[in-house]
Amino acid sequence: MTTVKIDIARSAGVYDQFGWKSLQTEFVIAGLSRTVGAHDDLLTKAATALFGSYAYGSAHPDAAGLYLLGEVAFRAAGEKNTRAVRATATYQRPTGENSISVNDVTIRGGATLVSEATNVDRDGDPLEVSWKRTAASAAITQRGTVHVWTPCRTLEFGRAARSGHNPHVDARIYINTRNVAAWQGDDAKEWLLQAWEFSSPNSGASWMETIRFVHNPNGWVETLYYLLDNGRPPENIGEAYNEAAILEFEPAGVADFSALGLPTIEEGT
Repeated sequence: MTTVKIDIARSAGVYDQFGWKSLQTEFVIAGLSRTVGAHDDLLTKAATALFGSYAYGSAHPDAAGLYLLGEVAFRAAGEKNTRAVRATATYQRPTGENSISVNDVTIRGGATLVSEATNVDRDGDPLEVSWKRTAASAAITQRGTVHVWTPCRTLEFGRAARSGHNPHVDARIYINTRNVAAWQGDDAKEWLLQAWEFSSPNSGASWMETIRFVHNPNGWVETLYYLLDNGRPPENIGEAYNEAAILEFEPAGVADFSALGLPTIEEGT
């Protein structure tokens, strides 16, 4: 039985003050069994052999800090060696603002302010003002809505998909869900999985995925109020007998984010 052998023929790339920025490495996959007249069959076997040893997203065997993130091109080695294939793989340094690497996971984060409308204060009490025509007049109470700035943080994780996990399936399960328990140092239901993107350079043999979360300290709860013809809620909307005039609902489900195997960003680090 012939043993498949993978060797590095040569590498060339871009180097800066931080080290290798990108590197194109040519592999030679030899010892392949070829079906007579089936050129594509040889390339398919070469891809299977290469990605079995060098998975998409894995580190470069010689150059620290580079990962297989770019395209991989396969071609026949030549007429003299009909059971060998050359593969050119592009390794890159993970980049992006606020990016770090933790166990081969690229992490990006940020914070912004989002404008939200509210008719309650931070304690949940209605926003009310009152006015008198004269000092002896009874006060007329009026409720209103204001726009406030809410801090919104984001976390984005990029990695090679875990063995045995199909990102297409995982995305369908987790998209538009919130953390069922405390996560990343925040309370339950405050993190929303907003996006899950994935790509494969080899017909699904291996995957790279990017998972994006958004944090809302208010917990992603929407509130519906009964409104009068003037567009304002009734003054007695907060009374016990008017409980049905206010509806709070949660448009997103919950899921166990700890099962995703993502690193925790500790405060102060």
